[in-house]
Amino acid sequence: SGTTPPASPAGPGANETYDQAVNDLTQGRYGLAVTGYRDFLRRFPDSPLGDNAQYGVGECFFAQAQFDSALVEYGIVRDRWPQGDRAAASLYKTGLCQERLGRNAEARVAWEPLHERSVAPRGPRALRLGEHADELDAKLFAGQRRRLVCLALAGESPGV
Repeated sequence: SGTTPPASPAGPGANETYDQAVNDLTQGRYGLAVTGYRDFLRRFPDSPLGDNAQYGVGECFFAQAQFDSALVEYGIVRDRWPQGDRAAASLYKTGLCQERLGRNAEARVAWEPLHERSVAPRGPRALRLGEHADELDAKLFAGQRRRLVCLALAGESPGV
């Protein structure tokens, strides 16, 4: 008498599902990417890649200039994964969406917390927003904002 192997979930695994959605996004197949990311989130809700997948949904809408929809998706990232590696990027993209919708005051509100250590990303994406520091500086305040954003993203105390 043999034992029956445990049943595996139907369909591809987590990494394959996620990777395909990323590929669809980078190839401009936004509808397929949204479907893939949402399938990933439904099938693997506790995956460490969850915030990345949710952020990917926002990116699909952003790339299609559907800024109201992108705002919803970036908001989910911030609310569900406030300390995740996509939290700060979601704040940044929220501000860009607001700006593109002509809501400059709301954009500024979205960008203001970027200097706070509590939302600074960790790990390999920690300095990614530093690439946008000049843009943030021009959109927000005078030179000190750039310094605060860069310090926060590096995990240092602004000391102000």
